[in-house]
Amino acid sequence: KIAEAGVIPANEVRENLYTGGADLSLMSDAERNLAIALARFPSVAEGAATALEPHRIATYAYELAGIFQSYYQMGDKDESLRVLCDNPAACRTRAAVVSAVRIVLANVLALMGITAPDRM
Repeated sequence: KIAEAGVIPANEVRENLYTGGADLSLMSDAERNLAIALARFPSVAEGAATALEPHRIATYAYELAGIFQSYYQMGDKDESLRVLCDNPAACRTRAAVVSAVRIVLANVLALMGITAPDRM
């Protein structure tokens, strides 16, 4: 619903999360854990609104960023886990995960009234 409200265009969410040739069966345990954290976002946002506790959204953003950072750094220890790799199918899957994190964090920041740069 957040995408439909215009924070991130709904078509961008669909294109980046559900298409692009990503083979989700190639996901590692770390990627599955990240996907589980991403899937929590709608319930966190709804719970924060219902309970009038906006800090839940900030806490979720902090936790998601930490999970993502741990996931991304795994590539420093094991080259086979790098997002940009020699296996095209694995690269597409990892790129889809990274894109999903970008979209969810953009939505979280927008809910908190924070603008983020498109590039760092």
